[in-house]
Amino acid sequence: MKKNLYDILEVSQTASQEAIRAAYDRLSAKFDPDLPEHVGKSEIRVKYNLIKDAFFTLGNVNNRRQYDFSLRPTIEISHAPEAVHSWTSGKLIPLFLIVLIGGGYIWHHKNQQAKIKAILEYEQLVLKEKQIEAETKLETERIRAAQVKEREDERQASRQRAELEANRLYGDRVTRERELAGQREQLEARRRQEQQENKERQIAAERRASDYRAKQEAAEIERKVRLLEYEQRRKGGVTVIGTTTDTSPKK
Repeated sequence: MKKNLYDILEVSQTASQEAIRAAYDRLSAKFDPDLPEHVGKSEIRVKYNLIKDAFFTLGNVNNRRQYDFSLRPTIEISHAPEAVHSWTSGKLIPLFLIVLIGGGYIWHHKNQQAKIKAILEYEQLVLKEKQIEAETKLETERIRAAQVKEREDERQASRQRAELEANRLYGDRVTRERELAGQREQLEARRRQEQQENKERQIAAERRASDYRAKQEAAEIERKVRLLEYEQRRKGGVTVIGTTTDTSPKK
């Protein structure tokens, strides 16, 4: 037996609009084709589209009323006493047959249209699934190529970092050697400067010592000269000034 829209939404024909809405929310969440476990399953997408179409019809009051009318094989005839008395069986039977045949034709026509629509939608879904599969494959290849490029870029970056680190270490070593050479030059210059200063201090000390000895010798000579003058004056009143000797008698 072919399922109707009520069967698709798993509700009765007397269900309220709220119950239809709740059933749609529950089933659309259950058969969502974007869920990870439903990816690549075309039957899930077909089921989801059927649920959506069923709610599109039954969720609208006017559409639901028209659909309910298409499900009726016959038209209920009012049993009001006035209608029974005003219509004879000869009039009611042809009218009943016309309504029955017309209703059946309408229902059959709508049913055929629904079948054709479902077939077209299924074919479109199949094509879309193939397109999605091809796009997924291309995306997978693109991701794989991107991963390969990323790994290659990472290796290149690692090599560049290693080279930079080696250059940095070499530069640090050269800089350290230059610093050590500079320090050695500074120490050598300081040592030469200290030697020069020591030599100058030694020369200055020797000069001071020489001057002191010269002063001592001059003082000794002057003392001896004065002593000699004193002896000469004491003996004969002779005065010696420098190297000149005065022998004239005193007045």
